[in-house]
Amino acid sequence: MGAGFQTTLLRDRLGAEAVDVLGLWVPRFAPPDGGGQHHVLDLNDCDRPEARPDIGGYDLALMAEVIEHLFRGPATVMGFVAGFLEPGGHLLVQTPNAAALHKRLRLAAGRPPSGAMPEDRSGDSHVREYTARELQAAGRAAGLEVVAVEAASYFGAGPLRELADRVLPPGARLGLTATFRRPAVPARP
Repeated sequence: MGAGFQTTLLRDRLGAEAVDVLGLWVPRFAPPDGGGQHHVLDLNDCDRPEARPDIGGYDLALMAEVIEHLFRGPATVMGFVAGFLEPGGHLLVQTPNAAALHKRLRLAAGRPPSGAMPEDRSGDSHVREYTARELQAAGRAAGLEVVAVEAASYFGAGPLRELADRVLPPGARLGLTATFRRPAVPARP
């Protein structure tokens, strides 16, 4: 969702034939090439039918460090994005963990665990971070099957991060990666 480092990684390292991008235009990243397209859309507007691009048929949708920047609820956004997937396709959501240890310590010290609520929709600030349980619940509410939710301290590199993953329980690690699948057969109400 939006051009970024992951766009280049998918294209170059994984040999993706084409990587389409849906989201805001990020000038520091080159537009997709190799047949990919950039569909400009503010995901905060995903509830507006006229905002929906006429695309679909994807096997994978990736939201890497996106959902925490949105004013829309995660179930709404994830349901919108899942609509672009083929039945059986996957949605991968990567986001900071709202329950990470350093955020718990800030809260225990009487300080807010994250920054102030942004006054605009620029996307530069985190609006709301989520826990693993919240991501799972949002995925289910969006009609998706939960495949896996993993917690890891994948921000940064080096021995301190490696120590954090060995010592911290999963619920206190820095980041979350949730994998969802669009059901092959629509669920019955």
